Amino acid sequence: MACKLCGSSDKAMANSHIIPRSFYELLGEDWQASRVLENRPDTYPKRSPIGIYDPGILCVGCEATFSIWDDYGYRFLIKNPGLKPITGPMGIIFGQNLGQCDPDKLLMFFLSILWRAHYSTQGMFDWVKLGPYANRIKELIEAGGGASADTRYAVALARFDADPGEVGMLCPDRTAYDGVNHYRLYLGNYMAVVKVSNQPGPEVLQKVYVRAESPVYVVNRDLRSSKEFVLMKKILSQPGNDKVLSKLMD
Repeated sequence: MACKLCGSSDKAMANSHIIPRSFYELLGEDWQASRVLENRPDTYPKRSPIGIYDPGILCVGCEATFSIWDDYGYRFLIKNPGLKPITGPMGIIFGQNLGQCDPDKLLMFFLSILWRAHYSTQGMFDWVKLGPYANRIKELIEAGGGASADTRYAVALARFDADPGEVGMLCPDRTAYDGVNHYRLYLGNYMAVVKVSNQPGPEVLQKVYVRAESPVYVVNRDLRSSKEFVLMKKILSQPGNDKVLSKLMD
């Protein structure tokens, strides 16, 4: 089995987490050893105490390459002490200001997840198919970054108004906004919308894409009015999921 990064077939392979393990740990005990919700037909929540991993993507040496981006993404999104609510009329909170970030590290965090998902044989990641962008992102990984200087890539963030344990871990998927290809990644209570396209993103997203020398703005989303919530209820209504479903409906 060959490493998808260095190409070597004679090195020990790692159990590579596509989504970093630290994000699964946010789900808490109520998810009964971290239930992963596969938003595909005829699938059921999976127990995954340490998260979804794949032994066929990276060798042990190349696995370490991703730690700088995985650690940064977790620290900036989850351990960020500078998070400030953005309020509108009547004091309604409609977003969060996370402060300034290292835009290249943050974008590489999301792109490196997509790259690992592209090569994974785990069903959770079936909808991530990067095509020719897999090699282009590989070049960025080998170079140690550079995504923020490439207009083909961008990311905007949203955040559900619920704890990560209520949201769970949905499968990433691909969608188009105004005809422009994006992937949606679900990490704890965050949703990242990642542009992977030669085309410029739609104007509404360009206003909130992460950029250098600008605060990172996160749009609030009401979990219970979202289509993700409808999907979660459908999945969790299957036999054996009563405990999680009842907590979700509180």
